[in-house]
Amino acid sequence: MNQLKDRKTYLIQQAVQMKYGKSPVDFRVYMQKDSRQQWTCKGMVARIAKAGSIVTNLGYLDRLMYPDEAIQKVYQLNHDEAKSLERQIREVCCNVCNTLDRLSVGLYGDVAIDPTVDRNRKVWILEINKKYGCKFLELLGDTHLLREILTGPLKYAKALAGFPD
Repeated sequence: MNQLKDRKTYLIQQAVQMKYGKSPVDFRVYMQKDSRQQWTCKGMVARIAKAGSIVTNLGYLDRLMYPDEAIQKVYQLNHDEAKSLERQIREVCCNVCNTLDRLSVGLYGDVAIDPTVDRNRKVWILEINKKYGCKFLELLGDTHLLREILTGPLKYAKALAGFPD
């Protein structure tokens, strides 16, 4: 077994992975502060990796889906149950962002959060990205959401500068 020889601090995460067949599934949730300087979920996509992969990033991506469709298929839920789970994912991500603000770990107004949901429908945060691309939205062809994501930081900066909405 290899040992860690440097004196860095590491966080070891328990494995949490939901699969659709043999493919990992997670979500990319786009969180931004609005003109009222409040966190809001601008949108979300479901990412399904290639079979046998352990990650859902672009290099291992099989397909993208809108969250309601993915939740219904992956978790075998009806429309109302899927919408409820989607709201729960958004709420957890909003709570994470508000916690970042309370911890004063920096001034953030634009992050992408990658959660997954286990078989018991518990939401787990896999990663928070402060530098993320919008390639998933380009691949999905969602130009409306892409425009919202790209202009969101400007609206927040305008609010921080004190300009009216």
